[in-house]
Amino acid sequence: MTHLSWSEMQNAIRQCPVEQRYQMQPKLAALIREMRARGEPVPPEARELNAILRDEAVEAQFENMPV
Repeated sequence: MTHLSWSEMQNAIRQCPVEQRYQMQPKLAALIREMRARGEPVPPEARELNAILRDEAVEAQFENMPV
């Protein structure tokens, strides 16, 4: 269970170094699931940021692949 609000999650992600932000994606996804389960509206910005972080996570996987 996530204990951060959307506002707190935004701030936490903003404070992360850019190259490590994607590591917050699982926590953001959990927050979005919890908001939906409670019947709360999920801000479009939260969904957009989740998609961006998911893309960054995929890119990070490829950057660490041996050639």
